[in-house]
Amino acid sequence: MLSIALVCACAFHATAADGPPALHRLTHDGRFKQRPAWSPDGKHLVVARHQGAKIALVVMAADGSGETVVSAGKFPEYDACWSADSRRLAFTHVSQSGTQGNLDVYLAMADGSDPQKFAGDQGMLSHEEYPAWSPDGKRIAWSSTSEGNQELYVASVDGSNRLRLTNDPAIDAHPAWSPDGTKIAFATNRW
Repeated sequence: MLSIALVCACAFHATAADGPPALHRLTHDGRFKQRPAWSPDGKHLVVARHQGAKIALVVMAADGSGETVVSAGKFPEYDACWSADSRRLAFTHVSQSGTQGNLDVYLAMADGSDPQKFAGDQGMLSHEEYPAWSPDGKRIAWSSTSEGNQELYVASVDGSNRLRLTNDPAIDAHPAWSPDGTKIAFATNRW
């Protein structure tokens, strides 16, 4: 079994003359973790931790203390990101539909309470994933297969004003907002 620890490069007080920043290990449980994300206020991290067949979201203080599992359900939750005010999370939630997994984007408070579906299937299975909250906290970008191919979408946090951003036979995923919120970078397998 692969064991991965979350490590933070602490460069807060380092200068060029000090050499490379010190590393600070935040976890010691031997479980695989993925996609750590800092809260915008810099006080917390959210990370997905694999626990056997379950993938759960864990929030911890920036120094690794106060670790709290915030996933409420029995199904996997991962790829979380923070709202601009550090009070809410957007994440991918895998629900079971028959014998297949169905990926939805959910929003919840940072403690995992009040989970609500933001984007999900509308009568047929789809993969709604990789949410990215805009810097102003008003919009969320994500990838979706709801219209066939995996494309990028953006909508207001209340789900209104949904707009398809890409239209290409390639796979478009992992949106990332520019700091001023005017551009979205993304991964693609386009030639």
